[in-house]
Amino acid sequence: MNENDSPNLLVIYCHGEGEYVNPYQSRLKLYGGPLTHHEIIQKVKPKALSGTRVMLTACETDLVNRKFEIVDEHLSLANAFLRKGASEVLGTLFQCDNHMSDELIEEARETTELSPLPKTIPFTLMLNFIT
Repeated sequence: MNENDSPNLLVIYCHGEGEYVNPYQSRLKLYGGPLTHHEIIQKVKPKALSGTRVMLTACETDLVNRKFEIVDEHLSLANAFLRKGASEVLGTLFQCDNHMSDELIEEARETTELSPLPKTIPFTLMLNFIT
């Protein structure tokens, strides 16, 4: 796959589970079995997602250890996709709501501009999505 083959938008709609103790084992729960942070780093070709906007609607895809101190980076499923060339990734800290995920996906499909959060979704609805 070269840069021109990368999708504009990649939506991963599944269950997820973050791991505080070993973030490399944070996983997307897919039909064919789990896909961990470690597997994304090891198996996805470098820059395979070059320029791709990734939307992870699974729970805990950008989970940070509750006891974290000030750090300059953390390991999560979201940053695994960034390491593979994604231009932006929308991940979640907590549980996701299916209705909100559907609205976010529809908004992302309708816009081509790069923005970390869709602008037309009211802030209160966004809070429901991330808390």
